[in-house]
Amino acid sequence: MSDRGLRIALGVSLVVNVFVIGGVAGALYMQTHKPAAVAANPPLFRACANMASAPPNGFRTMLCAQLPTLRPIQQDSRKAKRQAMELLAAPTFDRAAAGAALDRARADDIKARAQIENAILDYAATLPADKRGHLVDALRGNARRRAMIRQGLPASD
Repeated sequence: MSDRGLRIALGVSLVVNVFVIGGVAGALYMQTHKPAAVAANPPLFRACANMASAPPNGFRTMLCAQLPTLRPIQQDSRKAKRQAMELLAAPTFDRAAAGAALDRARADDIKARAQIENAILDYAATLPADKRGHLVDALRGNARRRAMIRQGLPASD
């Protein structure tokens, strides 16, 4: 191999090695530096984990049990919102149809929220008073965290 060919091969090898080392370093960094929101459980789940007399993961199990009935409601809500956006983007604006689609989406959202809230109330009815206090603290902390996120402030746990 000529001197010029060796220099080209060396240059290509150096460039490839820099990218490989950078990829490995980036992967190691991402592995060790996870965002706090991903690494920690939400306050609601942490508080429920402290409830010794409740069944293990009872709150999480209760929420997961709601998913099969909530999923179609949420899908219908998203479908209604997409339909309203399509109606807004249409060349001829039909306010009544767009309003009806948004009304349907809002009704579905309220229905889903009511179902979750009633499930939380049913779960709370099975807890002793001191454990309900943990649940209330978690619900308050969760609401406070969501409000901070909405305001653009960093959410602290």
